Amino acid sequence: MSKSKIFKLGCLFSVASLFIAIIVFIYFSTRPNHIHFQGQPFSDALIAENTDFLEHSIPSYLKTSANHDVIYQAMIIEEALDREVIFRTLIRLDSTFKFEHQFPLNTSEIIELSNSISFAEFYNQTFSARLRLLRGDEISDGISIFIYAKPPDHDTIITLQNGSYELRSMEEDKIGFYKDLIVYDENKHYLFFERHRYFAFQ
Repeated sequence: MSKSKIFKLGCLFSVASLFIAIIVFIYFSTRPNHIHFQGQPFSDALIAENTDFLEHSIPSYLKTSANHDVIYQAMIIEEALDREVIFRTLIRLDSTFKFEHQFPLNTSEIIELSNSISFAEFYNQTFSARLRLLRGDEISDGISIFIYAKPPDHDTIITLQNGSYELRSMEEDKIGFYKDLIVYDENKHYLFFERHRYFAFQ
């Protein structure tokens, strides 16, 4: 095959790839957003599919199958050429935990913690695990939100008086990253966990 034909094929392939990428981007950016209210906690398969990162899957004690007192769960999925997921869960456990940063917190730790929680506002060293729901037309296109809340309307306020928290993260080239936040409220035996997972465009 001549060099000119190889060059033409290469150009054709590049144009076709660009065209497909544009079509995919338009599809995801204009796809209607959805809020799905679940009647039961998320399946472990759904959680794993949207949060696993190499060998760093979510700890087994946070999974639905290992716990029957799931109070609240939310998953925000944003898809375009790449994919971004925020998963959070609030569970009640009889076990006790001790993480890196102990409560009460100093000023810098409070700032670090508040900056690490998605869509949450602090008030007197407390915050709610619940998402502040927006109207459908206020959510960007291409975003799906899944929510489970244990009936009846359970308390989802985490207090930062006694307990601890920890941050974990890892980034891998061409794969993406994950950032974990885990908070233990010793007074209520609440364990709050949030993973921010970014899937790099392949």
